[in-house]
Amino acid sequence: MIRWNVLCLMAVTLALVTASALANAKAGEKPAAAKGKLHHGEVKSVDLTAKSFVLVVSHKNKETKEVTTEDLTIKYNDSTKFVLDGNDSTADKVLVVGKKVTARVAEDVAVGVMSGKAPTPKEGTNKDKAPMATH
Repeated sequence: MIRWNVLCLMAVTLALVTASALANAKAGEKPAAAKGKLHHGEVKSVDLTAKSFVLVVSHKNKETKEVTTEDLTIKYNDSTKFVLDGNDSTADKVLVVGKKVTARVAEDVAVGVMSGKAPTPKEGTNKDKAPMATH
């Protein structure tokens, strides 16, 4: 079940990145959203005024199987896209202490942050396939 949720979150992230890249390509800009690193973790604290949050990220050592955690302070700006349960949202609704989120960070700023479940596929669509990126 957890793997399915992570897969769904990754599919939504891919869809967001693709949509942003296509919008930037139409505007003649480089697709900045396609770059960056994904961070999965739990929100530890939020500062809406400073536009930043702390994400607790777990790392597992492949050899020793030891799990360590790291606190990452992530900044966001007015261009950051927030998604809750597959729908556009706002920072105050997505960044809730204790909630699991996925953040794509590029150039030290969050490009997108999402939480919750992926939207249910509409009738007549292939439920087994994740959205594909197009270039």
